[in-house]
Amino acid sequence: MGRKKVDVINLPKDLQPLLERIEEAARASTDTMLTQVLQLPSRRLILLRDPEVTAWTLEKMVPKQGTLAHTRGYIATEAYTECQANGALFTECVLLNGYMNGKCTNCFMIRNQRDRPMDCSLATENRVLEAKRKRKKDKSRGRDSNPASSAFSSFQNADIETRGSESLQSNTPLDSGVQLREQMPDTATDKITLLGALKLPNPKTYGLNEQRVCYIFSGLPEVNKLDERNYQVSTGAASNDLFIQAIPGDTELPLDYEGFVERELQAWFTSTDPRYPKGPPEMSSMVNASGSLKSVVAHHLNQPSFTTDGRSENKIVDESNPCIAMVMGNCFRKRESLILNHIHRRDARSEGVINYPKLVRAVHEDRARRIMALSAAKVEIVYGRVIQQRLLQTMKCTILPLWDRFNGIFLVLIHESNFDNADERYEYRRVILFAAHPHRMFYEQIGSLVAVRQDQTFEVTSLITDLKVEVDTKYYQLKKWYGKIPTPSQRAHTKARELLSLLDIEKTPKEQKNENKAIEEKVGLQHGEWDIFFNDISYSNRKTRALLSIALEILYLALDQSTKD
Repeated sequence: MGRKKVDVINLPKDLQPLLERIEEAARASTDTMLTQVLQLPSRRLILLRDPEVTAWTLEKMVPKQGTLAHTRGYIATEAYTECQANGALFTECVLLNGYMNGKCTNCFMIRNQRDRPMDCSLATENRVLEAKRKRKKDKSRGRDSNPASSAFSSFQNADIETRGSESLQSNTPLDSGVQLREQMPDTATDKITLLGALKLPNPKTYGLNEQRVCYIFSGLPEVNKLDERNYQVSTGAASNDLFIQAIPGDTELPLDYEGFVERELQAWFTSTDPRYPKGPPEMSSMVNASGSLKSVVAHHLNQPSFTTDGRSENKIVDESNPCIAMVMGNCFRKRESLILNHIHRRDARSEGVINYPKLVRAVHEDRARRIMALSAAKVEIVYGRVIQQRLLQTMKCTILPLWDRFNGIFLVLIHESNFDNADERYEYRRVILFAAHPHRMFYEQIGSLVAVRQDQTFEVTSLITDLKVEVDTKYYQLKKWYGKIPTPSQRAHTKARELLSLLDIEKTPKEQKNENKAIEEKVGLQHGEWDIFFNDISYSNRKTRALLSIALEILYLALDQSTKD
């Protein structure tokens, strides 16, 4: 099967479609760098210095690599003036460790007559080489060098994450190379404890590069403090109720649900967004967080949809929704585990993070952050790329990649300074783990790489919490969640009710009777209720296609009736 053909010449001018086109072009390529960089989370849209630039395409490999890296890397603390003066394409200088020879994306894409990138003063790999040459020179002169500190210093300049355009600085700078060497075991059999029961081989002897080893050991003391922390006391979870109490000392924005609903509604009518002239979307409704603030694990999702049997209820815990039911089937305790949405308004498309007015989105995100501030969770699982990207953009954090059998899993360490009730004794508040959105798991095959990675994420969660939560390490690989979600018959009923509710059709008993009669004549049956079209036993694909045509007839009749009205 051939690869999908992508238009790499006529690029869209809108930012989001442009990002999607860049990723499509990368996925259609067999280049190793593009394949690897695609696995990293997307962190920004492409902002061009000249939005009207036309002499720019993705035909060649260099623009594909440079633009994709620009969406994944981190913003340099200082812009390199040379590339800005020589036709830089982007407004910001972005670096991505391990790629482009350490150059920023602008310098990487600016080519001379020999098709070579221009020199870049921000090249972190060049700094490492320079530091190594300096150490070698110092050693020949008999000076006492500090290789660990020098390597970490280079890595520090290329820190992992950003908050807006502000680059995060090192959280645990080294005082001396001697201290670092004392922390690093020398034997190959030794393991280091990261958090709880999570132990991994000594990175020094495992074969990780020098920069990464120094980075791990420099931050390890602050990471280990999370094991010593009494979360219920330090966050206030032991004395606060999720729906009533406010953050200590805060009297203006209480955490009560009713007050939040009022502020959110006011934000809709205060906003001047032309897409929402009459306030919030029609038929949308608010949904509250569920569970206990004392839970050791929190589940953080995007936004609730209309796929539910309980639209009149304002609770997120909803087993009639397949995605929520899937989440509740593993690493979850009913009435105990904390589960929250980033956007708390039920919406048909669940795209509030992207489409809602900024003022409305700010109210929702303030609510989510306050729940996170009072939560005693040691681990927070964030589902879906939309919210993962949003948290990376709006919260100060440091990323610690794991290795060995958990290679590819990242510990996102949320800084204590993100919260109003920050405890100055700690650098980090908790660990966030990124998981695939439950909806994606419906399309994954048994034993797929995505399913394996999902199970590993939950295994890491259990280890970090000292096995305080029960986790099935084959839950996603073997599709055990299939027994937790509603049956196909139940999902069909729920979907039908969702469609009808979105059409907002209200029929009189006489109209309903006439419609049922028309359906009976059409399908040759004695009853016209939904129940006759579905069965608790799963049908074959052929039978399902036949039933779907009948279901569509019902929908068309409903549409015709609403048009006549």
